Amino acid sequence: MVLPIISVAICTFNRAELLATVLETACNQSLPQDEYEILVIDNNSTDATAEVVKRTMRTYSNVRYFVEVSQGLSHARNRGWQEARGEYVAYTDDDCKLPREWLAVAKEIIRKQNPEMFGGPYYAFYNSAKPLWFKDSYASSELSTESVLLNGRKFLRGPNMFFRRDLLAKFNGFNTSLGMTGKTVAYGEDGELQRRIRNRMPEAKTYYTPELFVYHLVRPEKMTLSWEIRSAIGKGRSRYLEMKGAPGDVLPVVILKGLKILLLCCAQAAGGFLFRDRSRYPYYRSYLYEHIVWRLAGLGRLYEQLRRSGDKPMKTQSFEAL
Repeated sequence: MVLPIISVAICTFNRAELLATVLETACNQSLPQDEYEILVIDNNSTDATAEVVKRTMRTYSNVRYFVEVSQGLSHARNRGWQEARGEYVAYTDDDCKLPREWLAVAKEIIRKQNPEMFGGPYYAFYNSAKPLWFKDSYASSELSTESVLLNGRKFLRGPNMFFRRDLLAKFNGFNTSLGMTGKTVAYGEDGELQRRIRNRMPEAKTYYTPELFVYHLVRPEKMTLSWEIRSAIGKGRSRYLEMKGAPGDVLPVVILKGLKILLLCCAQAAGGFLFRDRSRYPYYRSYLYEHIVWRLAGLGRLYEQLRRSGDKPMKTQSFEAL
């Protein structure tokens, strides 16, 4: 049996309708079917996910289906590389659309660059009306307009990232204490894995190119300030866990830092309402998103520190600047 070059892992949970779209675009790649496989990792869905996949499998022989009973995106992603046969494992989301040349571009990157990890941007697309204040850039990710090697704090993003399968095995994959679990908003597992690889294997190459892109759906609930606030706090909490939950400042300092963030947010919100550049920000919510929401990640991080302070004594150690 000829093994595929790339295994595409699509992790999914109760999104059968969305899954059908990404499966259609994954199955209709320009790359010959015997050079890649598609792995659908069903993380305990209760909707029609199984029927959607089995219907697709009747037409496409390179689609394989697995149920991962341990709840959580990291568990599902780990099941993906464990079942993969390809030299590389590609991860994309169940609410993405893949350009027809996506895997052909990936094959060329493998041939020319031979990287340990590689990926590219994702761009927003919609299946519902977009609010006037909401910009495409709010739901897109573009780390560079040129092909580069990533380092420092720049990491590949979950909807569009490729890893050598043996590298994932060597580092035991994704940290299962991080990432989405059911409907719980959490992040950090993709960045934590890449940081771990770089720390222990600094010669590992992370290649990024805008030629390798996908489209990522912006669902209606994500085009609201309430979602963005929830997401920012979730990112802050995940960041604390991603950094191994290192003890932070003593309790009074944590409270003072939290109050400082809240006061800065309130002052900036009032200033933006009264004095913002209305030619640049005709919609107040755009101003709030770009200048205030991201600060709430600091609150999320402090909240997680407080929540876990009972697990071990809190010691004085400064976080990086909020």
